[in-house]
Amino acid sequence: MLVGVATGLAFLWIGVEHAAVWGVLAFALSFIPYLGSVVAIGGSALMGFVQFGSLEMALLIGGVVLIIYGIEGGLLHRGSPAEPAA
Repeated sequence: MLVGVATGLAFLWIGVEHAAVWGVLAFALSFIPYLGSVVAIGGSALMGFVQFGSLEMALLIGGVVLIIYGIEGGLLHRGSPAEPAA
C-alpha cells in the first residue's frame, strides 16, 4: 500500500495526469515479484515522456518510482528473507 500512496502523491506533486490511477497501478504491480517493479518503472517513464514530451521528465518520473520501490523493497523489508525456506 505504501508504494501506491507514495507513487500517487509523488506524481501529484510532479503534475502527472491521473496520478491516483498510477498510484493504484503501482500498488497492484508491487505484488508481482521482480517484473512488477520493472513494468512500473518503465511504464511510468514512458508515460512521463508521452505526457511531457521531455526525456528529462521521463527520467525524473522513472527515477521517482525506482526510489519508491527501492525504499519499499530495501529498507522496509530489511532482515526478512524474500522467500521463506522450504
